[in-house]
Amino acid sequence: MSLSEDVKYKIMIVDDHPVIREGIKNIFSSSDNYNVCCEAGDIKTTLKCVNKYSPDLIILDIALSDDENGIELIEKISMINSEIKIIVLSIYDDIFFAERAIRAGASGYLTKKNKSENILEAVKKVLDGGIYLDANASLMILNRLLRSGKKDQEYTVQMLSNREFEVFLLTGKGYKITEIAKRLDISVHTVESYRRNIKEKLNLDDSYHLLKYAIEWVIFNSN
Repeated sequence: MSLSEDVKYKIMIVDDHPVIREGIKNIFSSSDNYNVCCEAGDIKTTLKCVNKYSPDLIILDIALSDDENGIELIEKISMINSEIKIIVLSIYDDIFFAERAIRAGASGYLTKKNKSENILEAVKKVLDGGIYLDANASLMILNRLLRSGKKDQEYTVQMLSNREFEVFLLTGKGYKITEIAKRLDISVHTVESYRRNIKEKLNLDDSYHLLKYAIEWVIFNSN
């Protein structure tokens, strides 16, 4: 898709906070090139809007309150219509989420710390067929490409599902089970189930070794 000043592009906004959706919507209010065709705060509504409106571009937060996470939502949207461009606007400034979002089918990744002009710049670039990463994400990816290290460990972690990876990452950052449950808006029982799956996939004997492994992984991949 080549960005044209004569075309009005349909924009969809997905965030479970109405105030944030309104703020993003206001960014496009002064432009004749964009029309916010739909807003959604959960996965079910998002998929309905995708089918009904076929937006040109979706601005999406991966930290939704559903039990199903935003990375999986990106994959579902891409399966419905691979022509829809997706930009992730997230609270997470971790490179791990940026990489997974791009692999899932997103064409852009920004944190919510970015200014409105950065969002518009990302929209223009993505609609024109490019990939947009904010300065922080670009720098972290460059550092990872320039760094050699634990290839086998990285491959092993990639076997985790998106939700398992979230639990693994938060574990490595020192969050307790109850804190992870609250942050991901899931039950403690569900977190424990994910942790069991993680230990099995990573061949870890117990919770102590899971914590140790997760902390080491986060430290290594954050440098």
